[in-house]
Amino acid sequence: YLPAGIMIALVTAAVSLIVIACFSSFRGIIGIPQDRTAPIIALMASSIAVIMAERPTKEIFATVLVAMAITAALCGLALMLVGAFKVGRIVRFVPYPVIGGFLAGTGWLLATGAIGVMTGTNWEEQPLASYFTFDMMVCWIPGLIMALIMLVTSRLVRSGLVMPLVLVASLGAFYLFIGVRGISIAEAREDLGLLITMIPTKANGDGLGYWVASKADYGVILRQAGKIASILFLSIMSILLNSSALEMDTRQDVDADRELKSAGIANLLISAFGGLTCFQSLSLTTLGHRIGGRSRVMGVTAGLLCLAALFVGTDLISYLPRPVLGGLLMFLGLIFLSEWVYDGIKRMPRLDYLLVLVILVVVACFGYLPGVCAGIMLAALMFVVRYSRLTTIRSHFTGRDVQSNVDRAPGLQTLIRRQGSRTHILRLQGFIFFGTATVIYEKASHIVETEEEPPKYLVLDFYHVDGLDYSAINIFKRLSQLLKDKSVRLIFSNCSPVILRQLAEVLESNDALSFPDLDRSMEWCEKSS
Repeated sequence: YLPAGIMIALVTAAVSLIVIACFSSFRGIIGIPQDRTAPIIALMASSIAVIMAERPTKEIFATVLVAMAITAALCGLALMLVGAFKVGRIVRFVPYPVIGGFLAGTGWLLATGAIGVMTGTNWEEQPLASYFTFDMMVCWIPGLIMALIMLVTSRLVRSGLVMPLVLVASLGAFYLFIGVRGISIAEAREDLGLLITMIPTKANGDGLGYWVASKADYGVILRQAGKIASILFLSIMSILLNSSALEMDTRQDVDADRELKSAGIANLLISAFGGLTCFQSLSLTTLGHRIGGRSRVMGVTAGLLCLAALFVGTDLISYLPRPVLGGLLMFLGLIFLSEWVYDGIKRMPRLDYLLVLVILVVVACFGYLPGVCAGIMLAALMFVVRYSRLTTIRSHFTGRDVQSNVDRAPGLQTLIRRQGSRTHILRLQGFIFFGTATVIYEKASHIVETEEEPPKYLVLDFYHVDGLDYSAINIFKRLSQLLKDKSVRLIFSNCSPVILRQLAEVLESNDALSFPDLDRSMEWCEKSS
């Protein structure tokens, strides 16, 4: 069923390229069958093959094909629903260093993948030392040189013609080299591995037809629900990350919700052919943008070429030199790495740059999703640490500095001012959680332990507080207990109804009080003094 597989891949490529190019919010977008979801589809296919090992091959093929079609259809529906509900806006909350690390990780995978393309090997399975033998270096060194020339040229010259000219010159240099050395096309392909290996041509789709729906085993497909769900989640996250990364790299607005919808339409259409899941390609879109392809014509033209290959054949691909194709991928990988690893050290704060490097390492070792998840968790931790350093205590003063608005005789007012040093007021601000609440606790402890005159009242004013979480409430419980042991009365003022409900346990357990505003809090302290 290899011809059928080729047909499915080419149809998926053609539909995704044309549909996504037409409906995308970004001119020059490239949508392709995705390598990120392909391993899960391969695992699903192999699982089906194992379960149905005793069944006829035709039934196994039909079940795999229908499973792929159902996956593409569900993916299309999920992407359209997520886009319709405007979920794409959540990508705006992904921290800048996480996107930078994602792009740097993409650069690493492109660079290592480029070496694999040029040598015909798998980077992850091949020993590193083997790439430095003479036979291997002959394959990838020319591509690396080409990539470096393109990188330096792109930094020095801002013109859309530069990249196409370098590509044409590289192709010419390759064929001139093998011509001068007297190397035939067959020798370059078979003996030296410098040309793409011939692949079957004119996919005729043998075995495809409406019969597949009746031959498929839907019970076996249902057992693949977990893998299908993984594909849906991975597709949604990848589109959101790609949209944000593309926006950052090209400095143009990208509507993530529209990208989700356009990919959803494409997946629904290709499901009729048992197609592979597809969505926007960050690397190829960036490559097209770099070489000046910034219109919808680029994606449509690429789609039409895939259709032409479907009907005419793919012999022409076998004349493309591996060093040129690999050099193109290497160039794109080096762009991402240079911008985020080399340039990033000059323009980013140290902690943000360190986060980029951590994500790069995790992506290189474990893949995209673990890298992005690790980055988001570390970014959240960094945010908590940085936010907790901001002072939650807006100001600190005593009853000598401020009194209530109650009119009193001058002598009594003097007495209140004299006694005012035993009333301490902390005006709080921002959102209070365990990190910032700890600062309040430490400040109150310091007041109780170090003041010459033991305080009688501690007023916490919440006028500028936006909210607090449960961990902060626990710390306030500890604070009220500490103050009770020291014979200090804890008073809350200006609490919103929501915060007042949250503090109910504190108010009930340790004789703490609450007043609607600071003036009435001070009035009670003055009377009690």
